[in-house]
Amino acid sequence: MFLFVHTLAAAQERVQFPSTDGDLTGRAPTQLDGYVFRPAGSGPFPAVVAMHGCGGLFAQRQKKFTERHADWGVRLAKFGYVVLFPDSFNPRGVPDVCKREQSLVRPGVHRIHDAYGALAYLQQQPFVRPGAIALLGWSHGGITTLWASRQGTKARPKDVKTDFAVGIAMYPGCVAILKTEYRPAFPVHLFVGELDDWTPAAPCKAFAEKAGLKLVAYPNAHHSFDSPNRGKRILTGIRATASGTATIATNPEARADVLKRVPEILGTMQAR
Repeated sequence: MFLFVHTLAAAQERVQFPSTDGDLTGRAPTQLDGYVFRPAGSGPFPAVVAMHGCGGLFAQRQKKFTERHADWGVRLAKFGYVVLFPDSFNPRGVPDVCKREQSLVRPGVHRIHDAYGALAYLQQQPFVRPGAIALLGWSHGGITTLWASRQGTKARPKDVKTDFAVGIAMYPGCVAILKTEYRPAFPVHLFVGELDDWTPAAPCKAFAEKAGLKLVAYPNAHHSFDSPNRGKRILTGIRATASGTATIATNPEARADVLKRVPEILGTMQAR
């Protein structure tokens, strides 16, 4: 049952569904909160499972969707996509992992199960086309997208109707997955910034070349280059970097390009 949340951005609905992480918990799977952006009309529509970064879905203290997530949700819904943002952190009692122990909620362990829980949930909805669902993630969620796309991942339910049609990973960390034997279960596209000092572009370039994936690298772009109106800022206390700092900033050229490319990529799955 949908519960409309008035304090969130327009066109959002809060839903609940299980992750597929029962094998990790040793008991019932984690019940996740999800936030849905829906186009006007009854559908059925193609859909996107959107995986947030290490800071979570909500701006701290403000307790509302971050601008990046709200911007993408509204934008893609206007293009005719149902967009589901699973909250991987708060249901597990962890508000974020940027400055916390990364093992609390790991992309390749916990969050891949959340992605497939979201896929299964969407495939049960009459307003969604079950064979036209994409996986999109930013940073920590981009890493999740890469791990979820591996052939043979244990997070993929045996009874899933169809797999994700396409994956899009925004500035993911690629160091760990580069060391693995990787074959994609569905097409995956990577977008990275050449000046990213949080999740550097070089390992992702090597990974994309090794795995045969498509990658776009933006010159002069830092982490979070697609965020709307974010001035350059240096974050401190970041656990994933050797310096403990990371630079984030909007890059207008990269943002404009990726806002054009993502709908084009999503459009390719509608013929499936």
